[in-house]
Amino acid sequence: MTGRYVRARLGQSGSGTNYLSFAEVQVWSAGLYATSGNAQVMLRWPAVGDATGYTILRSTTSGSSYVSVGSVAGQWWGGTFTDTGPPNGATYYYVVAATNSGGSSPNSAQVATTPIAPPAAAPTSLAISGGSLSWTAVAGATAYTVKRSAIGGTLATIATVGQASYSDTGAAAGLQYAVTAINAGGESGNSNLVYTCSSSNCPNGCCSNNTCIPQGLSTGCVTGGASCGTACSTTYSNTCSSSGCSFNCTLCVCGQCGFDGIGVRCRLPTCQRGYIYNTDTCRCVPNF
Repeated sequence: MTGRYVRARLGQSGSGTNYLSFAEVQVWSAGLYATSGNAQVMLRWPAVGDATGYTILRSTTSGSSYVSVGSVAGQWWGGTFTDTGPPNGATYYYVVAATNSGGSSPNSAQVATTPIAPPAAAPTSLAISGGSLSWTAVAGATAYTVKRSAIGGTLATIATVGQASYSDTGAAAGLQYAVTAINAGGESGNSNLVYTCSSSNCPNGCCSNNTCIPQGLSTGCVTGGASCGTACSTTYSNTCSSSGCSFNCTLCVCGQCGFDGIGVRCRLPTCQRGYIYNTDTCRCVPNF
C-alpha cells in the first residue's frame, strides 16, 4: 500500500536524556472492509508496512468519537477482527490504527456498517380448513405474509398479519396457499403449500369444505361429507356416504393398511429378487 509515514519512537541516550528516533508506521488510505452479521461485525484489512499490531475503534458518530473495541497482532497478510458487541439495527463506524514500537498510526479510512438479524425461519405446519389458515408461530417474527394463487400458479401476497392465522374470505376451489415470516432481518422462504380442493385435485377424490381428506386414515374413517361421492371406493371395501369415507382393512392380514395418496391399500412387504410374497403364509417364497 502507499501512503505517508509517521515517525515516533521514544529512545534514551547514554546520559539518560530522552530523544526521538525513527520507526516508520505506514498510514493507509483505503482497504478496510466490514461485513455485518447478527449482532456482530467482521472487519478485515491488508497489511501495513512495519506494523506489529492493530487497534480497532468504533463510533456511532461518523468521523469522530471513536472508542477502542479491541486489538490484534499483525500478520503478514494484514488482520481480521470480529466485534461481537453492537446490537442489531444501528449504524456503526469503524477505523483501524496500525501500531509498532514507535507508536500508533493515524486512523484508517472509515467504514460504516449495520448489524442485522438473519431472516426469520419459514413457518411450518400450515393447514387449511375451508378458508381458515393456521400455522406454527415463528420465534422473533413480527409479521406474516399470506400468499395465494391457482394451483400450480405463481403465489402472490394477499395479506400481512401479525398472528399465526388468517381467514380468507375469497377462498374457493382449486387454490394453493403459502405463508412467510418477517423480522428485522427480512422475509423467510415459503412454508409448506396447502390447497383448497375439488374432486379433481384431491389425491383420493374427496373434498369437503375446501379441504382434501383424508390425511392419515389410521382411525379407519374420517368425515368427508357427501361431496366424497363414489370416488372413495377402493380395493379394501371403502365406502362413502353423507357421513364420510369409511375404510375397512380387515382383509389386509399380512401387510400394512393405509392411505397411499390414491386410496387405502394393503401394503405388503417387499421380497428380494426372485421371490414373491405369499399372502396365505405371510412370507416371501421363491418365484418358480
